[in-house]
Amino acid sequence: MPFSPKVLEECRETRILAYLAPLSLVGIWTANTPMSYSESNPRYGQEKEKFARTKVKVGWYLIRKDVTPTSLKKTWDEQLVLLGKNEEVPSAAVMAQAILLHYLGTGERLFESFYLRTSDVDSDGCRVHVGSFDADRLRFDYDLWDDDRSDYLGLASSRKSS
Repeated sequence: MPFSPKVLEECRETRILAYLAPLSLVGIWTANTPMSYSESNPRYGQEKEKFARTKVKVGWYLIRKDVTPTSLKKTWDEQLVLLGKNEEVPSAAVMAQAILLHYLGTGERLFESFYLRTSDVDSDGCRVHVGSFDADRLRFDYDLWDDDRSDYLGLASSRKSS
């Protein structure tokens, strides 16, 4: 466990603790297509997208349960400044796996009304975001511009391991 009991207690209300497997987004989509595949952007399931094939590093993650505070209506650069010294922006695969595992374990859908920017960019250089987890599925999309200030687009964050 890379997090001390003190850190776990501090993060208890704001984060989920998840042990993630070495799955890529393609692996997640293959395992659970009805919950996580995006019909609006099927190219993310294709082999050409490097980020969609990159496997998550096995281990424990502390993922923020909500958008990074005050990160809505801000550009990518403005959002990055909001991260604490012990925070980082996770990949889309980390976020998808953590969100889906949390849902399967608790029945709670995180990020129903928001998309979260992740550290990934697609082959066109567009930032990948994940969210809008409604009764149909967890969705994946992309930002055409990192300077977009949408009111539904926040920043994903996870606690760095100790």
